[in-house]
Parts: sequence; structure tokens; C-alpha cells
Amino acid sequence: MKLVKFVRSCPVLVVKANSRGPYLRSDNAAMGLKAMVECKPHSRHMLAWLMDQMNPDTDGLFLAVVKAHDVGTGQIKETATRMLNNFSVQASVNDFYTAQRVFKEAASEALPQAVTADAIDILAVQAGDCKLLPDSITDLLSSARCSILIYNNKTEPSAAAVAAAAGALGSACVALADAEAAAETLRHGVALAV
Repeated sequence: MKLVKFVRSCPVLVVKANSRGPYLRSDNAAMGLKAMVECKPHSRHMLAWLMDQMNPDTDGLFLAVVKAHDVGTGQIKETATRMLNNFSVQASVNDFYTAQRVFKEAASEALPQAVTADAIDILAVQAGDCKLLPDSITDLLSSARCSILIYNNKTEPSAAAVAAAAGALGSACVALADAEAAAETLRHGVALAV
């Protein structure tokens, strides 16, 4: 249970078997990674973290805003335009060129189609401060044909949290190794006396 708490404070990349992005399906890393970020007002830290992991010379960054059209007029909302401009500036300061996508629909409807159309490798979404994943993210996990990065609102984990998570992970690995050794012993029919 401790491991789950620490994992909630770190970004999690879910690599799926049905991913269609060319980067994760090939051995050629030179062609670059394509990542799409679902932009929300509180996603600035997620974008900064993601850009730290990417290479601006080879990787592509797509910014997407969902539910960006006004229901009455059908025009793009001013808040969506402002958000895209702010995120584009943040990306350009870090030497990233961005492609911008604006959608009428909700994330669960628009983003699966967008990742297929743009051959996106990783879709980055932000989870809220809740114990369970929101339905919108679980829908994306099942419908989007790409790997999904789930970033939490929490700030980067402290050194103590990372050390505790590493310790918990190390304990889990030791327990798994002990279980594998016991299973191997049973497979070969060798009994050890303790």
C-alpha cells in the first residue's frame, strides 16, 4: 500500500500493446517522439516536466484543448486561445515547436481520434487529487491507441518520498525474487530444508 501512495506522487506512463505511434513501434529513435498534451489551466507543471524528458531537436509536441468551442456561437473560447498561447510560449522558451489542436468534444471523444490522426506516441493527461482515476482518464486508457502519461497535480516528490518509494520497490523486488526462486525450486523438484 505504501508503494501505491508514492506512485501517486510521480508521473506514470502506461505503455499499451495497441499503441500506434511510430516511435514506440520501431527501433529507430532518431525519428523522434510525438507527445500530445491535454492543456488545462493547471497543466503547466506537467508540460514543464514532459519537456524536461524530451529532446526539442527531434521530438514533436502537440498541444490540445478540449471543449474549446462556445456552445452558442461555435467560436473558439477566449480562455482556450489564451491557454494555447501561454503553453506555446512556455514550449518555445524551451526551444520546442508546437502544433496546436482545438476540439469541440470532450477528451474521451476527441483525443482518441486525434492521437490516431497525428500518429501520437504519448498522450499526456493530468489526474486530479483523488484516490481513483477520473472516468475521463479510464475512458482514454481503453479507447486511445497510444501510450498514456498520467501526471498528478502533486508537486515533484521529495527526496525522502523517492527514497521511501525506492525502498518499498526494492523490498517488493526482493520478495518477488524469493517467490521466483521458490517456484523454480518446486519446478525442479528440489526440496530445501530450512
